[in-house]
Amino acid sequence: MVIKHLSSSAGLEYNEEKLFLGEAEIVDVENIPDATMFSVRAAFKTLEDNPAIHAGVRNMRIHLAVNPGPYDHADLAKVRRYIKKLMEELGYGGQPYVVFVHHDIDRIHYHVVGCRVLADGTIISDSFIGLRIKDFQERVAKEFGFTVGRPDNKDLVLKPAPIKQGMQNLVPQVRANVREAVNFRHDGLMQLNVILGTFGVRMKQGKVKSRDGKYHPYTSFRAIDGHGKPLMRPIQAKDLLGEKFDTFYSKHHEERKLPMPISVHRVRDSYFGSSDLDEFRMRLKVLGVRIVPIYGGKEKTRAAADITNALFIDFKEKDCLTLDDCKLTLDMIIRLAEKSEEKKRNKKDKLVAKASKPDLSRDHAPAKETHGRSIK
Repeated sequence: MVIKHLSSSAGLEYNEEKLFLGEAEIVDVENIPDATMFSVRAAFKTLEDNPAIHAGVRNMRIHLAVNPGPYDHADLAKVRRYIKKLMEELGYGGQPYVVFVHHDIDRIHYHVVGCRVLADGTIISDSFIGLRIKDFQERVAKEFGFTVGRPDNKDLVLKPAPIKQGMQNLVPQVRANVREAVNFRHDGLMQLNVILGTFGVRMKQGKVKSRDGKYHPYTSFRAIDGHGKPLMRPIQAKDLLGEKFDTFYSKHHEERKLPMPISVHRVRDSYFGSSDLDEFRMRLKVLGVRIVPIYGGKEKTRAAADITNALFIDFKEKDCLTLDDCKLTLDMIIRLAEKSEEKKRNKKDKLVAKASKPDLSRDHAPAKETHGRSIK
């Protein structure tokens, strides 16, 4: 758990913009009648309009960012209790403040905006607030099962080693990633190809006609970028691995019997806490798991209706799971994907509506006097 004190005085405006774009929600308010921006602004304005406030006060609000870590298992109810206790210790127990949850990036995080102005016009001090927050975390985090600070990156595996495109010779990287991918528990070459794709490698198998007129099987590999575009010419398995692929595969791969229970729990817990596919993908990512939707259809679009299957790659346990392994159905994944599509459409419509709205502030702006001349 990382908690940052943000010095910006525009915290409320920033979070209101995120609300407008559909990238944030109000999840808690204290000492405010209801969870609407109208009530929040009214509660803040009542205190901030106090004539007893010293003229030198510039920032009348506190703005905190609360970032749960991947090992915190921070459900909403627990985070709300944690933030409430933090605000009480910082002196804001009786003050109006609002808690927003953000899902605009690849992890869920929270923003807290509160009013520093007391009823008598004095200001709650923010001196040494960073040290006070750190002291609070060290004393209270264990009670909630939260970590303090950032996790040790050595213990956190989020993604495989990507192909570095700037190097002239990509063959050593492809060889290393193929060897790593084969060690994952999986069933069959289709799953292996999906795992290879997460490592930036594509495998192709087929038959080639030789000079004697006979067809011989072949397996080739090539590096690809994040969009699936080839970065090199294909290289035969024997040239890459030093032996035929069938021989290499039989040596290094063991057929998986049952999925790892911990991997199944990671996927299921992430699914039942997600409102759409983007949030599901984000929750899995911080646990070291990647969902790979498999699309069909002639149009080759990434639409929800074209999803025909999905696999889950657990990079911590080196396991590949199917929907059946996780006791999920294809319809469940499609519904999440449709919600993500709807959310993106709504966001686009709001941005278009905002852009088409005329800006009247310049027309009604008062004229400024400069050296006796009126300038608009």
